[in-house]
Amino acid sequence: ELGLPLADELPWLKSQAAAVPLVSQMVRIKVNSPESVSCGRLFDAVSALLGLCESVHYEGQAAVRLELAQEGDGAADEAGTAYPCPFTPPGPGEESHILNTHVLFSAVYEDWRKKTPLPLIARRFHLGLALGLANACRHLGDKLGVKEVGLSGGCFQNATLSALLAKALLDRGMKPLLHKKLPPNDGCISFGQAAWCRAALMAGVL
Repeated sequence: ELGLPLADELPWLKSQAAAVPLVSQMVRIKVNSPESVSCGRLFDAVSALLGLCESVHYEGQAAVRLELAQEGDGAADEAGTAYPCPFTPPGPGEESHILNTHVLFSAVYEDWRKKTPLPLIARRFHLGLALGLANACRHLGDKLGVKEVGLSGGCFQNATLSALLAKALLDRGMKPLLHKKLPPNDGCISFGQAAWCRAALMAGVL
């Protein structure tokens, strides 16, 4: 529907050829293929499409390779050439706010098919995602009367995304809150659980 790749174009086909028909069918009929709202899965998909990481052997490997891909020749790029990542507020009778990463991924795919240098694709992807998130935050912030945005979660171990999004938020009159003493990924979850338990014990709930 979005002009996504034919099977014979996929970088991982040689190593995963036997799984392609089955996985395609699972996705098509929605069996054991739940939708994900994780930004990490988007990084995984783009990294795999570009042939940077077809299988993951440690946490965040695909995203790390995608970020590092920007360092090659041709990575310099202007924000004006960021891939589109439109944000759509809900219409009448709707509830969901949508950051359309299908459009973002399709732009990556089109440049990949044109054999655009990978460093440039990687850079445009990071720029597009950051600007899309910033626009979403600005819209929701105006609606809720909020000016501060906490940047947390594993994706913010990505220095490029953190820097680009923080700047885009500042440009839109918002204040980004960044981690300083604790990591943005699972370490913070553990700390939060410990803090909650301590508060519960002190309140006599546990």
